[in-house]
Amino acid sequence: MSNPSKEDWKTVQWIFTYLHGSVDVCLQFGRNRDGVIGYVDSDIAGDLDKRRFLIAYVFTIDGCAIS
Repeated sequence: MSNPSKEDWKTVQWIFTYLHGSVDVCLQFGRNRDGVIGYVDSDIAGDLDKRRFLIAYVFTIDGCAIS
């Protein structure tokens, strides 16, 4: 968006207000609570334009994402 309107900025402000008020909320599916679990995915040179090493990770505690 190269030229956001006042309505766009109000929407962005509402989203940040919502996120700030829901930092302790998480979605949890199932009843399996195994403590800390980490998931990692990596790709060597998968970015064909820049040939960068890509990595992504998610860690959970008792089913809630923490990073």
